[in-house]
Amino acid sequence: MNGMIKGLSKLLFALAMILILARGVLAQIDERPRVRIVHASPEIQKVDIYLGEILYFRNIYFTYISDYVPINPGTFSLSSRIPGGAFEVQPLFEHSFTFENNRDYTVVAAGRLLNNQRWTWLLEDNNELPGEGTAKVRIVHAAFESPTTDFCLADVCYTLAFQENSGYFLLDPGVYVPKVHVNSTGLTYIETPPLKLKDNSVHTVFMVGQIQSQEGLKLLYTLDAGDLPEKGGPPPLGLEAGPPNFGAPDHAPGLPAPAYPPVTGAFLSSQLIVGIVIVFFTGLGFWFLRRRASLHSD
Repeated sequence: MNGMIKGLSKLLFALAMILILARGVLAQIDERPRVRIVHASPEIQKVDIYLGEILYFRNIYFTYISDYVPINPGTFSLSSRIPGGAFEVQPLFEHSFTFENNRDYTVVAAGRLLNNQRWTWLLEDNNELPGEGTAKVRIVHAAFESPTTDFCLADVCYTLAFQENSGYFLLDPGVYVPKVHVNSTGLTYIETPPLKLKDNSVHTVFMVGQIQSQEGLKLLYTLDAGDLPEKGGPPPLGLEAGPPNFGAPDHAPGLPAPAYPPVTGAFLSSQLIVGIVIVFFTGLGFWFLRRRASLHSD
């Protein structure tokens, strides 16, 4: 009996140590960089996105904006490839980026295949909440071959060229209708649905597309941090209204749903990793106690 008590005490001590170690592992996992993808190339309808040799996003389409996903820190080659094609085939886009712990990033892919006009660049995101009573927003010009454009939200205006962004600025929470003037002509070639800035939240406005194309120009709105909607609810756009396939829905009507990463098991959720470790060692401990009790009974 005393041996059983001693064995149980050792097991409880081991479980306590496992929980302490698991918290450390969980903290390290939570520090990993997070990255998302913006598909801003209207002439490349669907692509697979790889980070290194790992397939992260499959069959994504123009205007798709992914969720943030955790990755390991370091320098990696990010490439877009023909959906379902062999990895050895020449990628459509490829660029190396460095990702650091405790950072959020957005990778924007724009351009077209003709004359090798392809651009992929990295934005470092600041998703720290601004505080109650205010909202934080930025504007990104990601429409290739579209001239310098004036963007206004309320009384805040920025003139941006392709690949430029406004940086973050603060506005009162509420509903705004962006004003967009291309090339300072006063002409607007783009629909501007209402943008709802939530209290204590972070938003980004992306202009994507091309003036002289069938797709035209589009504004995409994202809610990057704050009171995010639950999975299966409305898409995280911060929109009052918008046409179908506007921004970053889980999937567009008539198109297959893009696979949320990892499609190849690149990572497990931190909670699942800790759970697996605890279940494994708990089972091992009980097996050890039963084995020991069996030997003593013999």
